[in-house]
Amino acid sequence: MMASSVLIVEDERIVAMDLQETLCAMGYDAYAIASSAADAMRRAAERCPDVVLMDIRIKGDLDGIETATLLRELYDVPVIYLTAYADEATIERAKKSQPYGYLLKPVNASDLRSAIEVCTHRHDLEKQLRERENWFSTTLQAITDAVVAVDGDGTVNFMNRAAEALIGVPAITAVGHPLWDQVRDEWGMFASDGTTPIPRDQTPLMRALAGEVISQAEVFMRLPGGGRWHSVNATPVRDPDGTVRGAVAVSRDITDLRRALEDVTHAAVRDELSGLLNRRGFQERAEQALHLAQRSSKPLALVYIDLNGMKAINDQLGHAAGDRALVETAALLRETFRVSDLLARLGGDEFVVLASDYTEDDDGQAVRSRFMRNLDALNRHAERPFRLSVSLGVTIYDAAKGLRTIDDLLAESDRRMYVAKELRRFEGTQPIPKLR
Repeated sequence: MMASSVLIVEDERIVAMDLQETLCAMGYDAYAIASSAADAMRRAAERCPDVVLMDIRIKGDLDGIETATLLRELYDVPVIYLTAYADEATIERAKKSQPYGYLLKPVNASDLRSAIEVCTHRHDLEKQLRERENWFSTTLQAITDAVVAVDGDGTVNFMNRAAEALIGVPAITAVGHPLWDQVRDEWGMFASDGTTPIPRDQTPLMRALAGEVISQAEVFMRLPGGGRWHSVNATPVRDPDGTVRGAVAVSRDITDLRRALEDVTHAAVRDELSGLLNRRGFQERAEQALHLAQRSSKPLALVYIDLNGMKAINDQLGHAAGDRALVETAALLRETFRVSDLLARLGGDEFVVLASDYTEDDDGQAVRSRFMRNLDALNRHAERPFRLSVSLGVTIYDAAKGLRTIDDLLAESDRRMYVAKELRRFEGTQPIPKLR
């Protein structure tokens, strides 16, 4: 292990040479003596020492305290004062230069060794800590997640570049000031529904300051450049005794991920050709609608629709004509029923509608009539080599008759549709009678 190098700054030549001899005897590399600030700066520039032993009263325009401050700022050199002055004013001035020791002359070899060893050890630890902090800060600056750290009263201690872009305030402006004083009026945070404002004292960061750990809170942030969805984690920073001293929040933009998931979800529950719900999507939403109707006692009507003659259309005119028939049927359903009703293509030529808040008392005859009127109008005006024909089965939700589930309603409506199809086959275009 190399001996620590020591620069002695002392304007009394005999004292300096005696100190140099003592240090060399202890195994240190006391490589230079300086008697003034200018001399000390020159020697440090030639070879940066591990430790500087500094007398406070030295020659020149700058005293030892001012020289120590310059050495620390320019070369990050730790300084130990060796002085005969211990008055309060001198000590207060010396403290501002952040010395690593303060020894009164005359000093014995044992005290000098202890001071140098403690000084170099402390300086090495501080250097390692600064390097780690630099790595940590560089890492936080490089990540795309926004990171904000505040102390106990909400004053910003750290903000990375992603946070600067998110909030719209540079870190150099925000650090040292309350976070909310930096936030622009157009900035806002909303709950997961995207519309309910979150009060500032209920934001994830402020809740963390109150001691709460927030994990993956999904919020909508209204920003100057437009709204974005974020997932926010926030945690309190505690002292060993548990006292909250600050908080850190990490915010990740999940807008693109959310949209991708919505697209996947949409594709999973939608029929590609018609754009209506598929069987899976209908079953999930219909169960929810049925539970709501059961709690509110609001009636429902389930309409089962089957296209007549689809095989003939496909065989004689081709599948493009068959696809057109399916698409036109989907459009007809949208025209006939409300936006709040559930429209689905179960597969093949079968469609289904769950009409919510249904108030008719004629076993669905009004639904049939409205649908058939729209179908007749479509057939009169459409220019195509086929005529759309459908069979309907309508069932009103009635728990008293044993129709308690969506599967019960589907089965009963399917049965009624099949009866209607058989009747039309034998009776031509006769009106469909009520089914009991």
